[in-house]
Amino acid sequence: YGFSQIVPSFAACGGVVASLAHFVIYMFLVEGGVFFVHYWLLHKWEWGRKNLNHDDHHLYIHDDEMTTFTGYAFEPIDASLQGLPFVFFQFVIP
Repeated sequence: YGFSQIVPSFAACGGVVASLAHFVIYMFLVEGGVFFVHYWLLHKWEWGRKNLNHDDHHLYIHDDEMTTFTGYAFEPIDASLQGLPFVFFQFVIP
């Protein structure tokens, strides 16, 4: 299975209950990591606040402004870095 903790079955993960527990832990860590990356990069880090365009995803706040494409209104560096927790935590959680 290589370096990651991904396994092919519930049994290899320790059963259904263990698999569900690992899934909940994985999603909690991933969502926390995504939030932390966004918050640190665009709210706390001075370089990020000055040089990255954080306001793009706050432009669309009314129902009549929402389209299929408003979901793509994000800072590319922020979006790229938000993918890191998904990759990182598969090496930690089975």
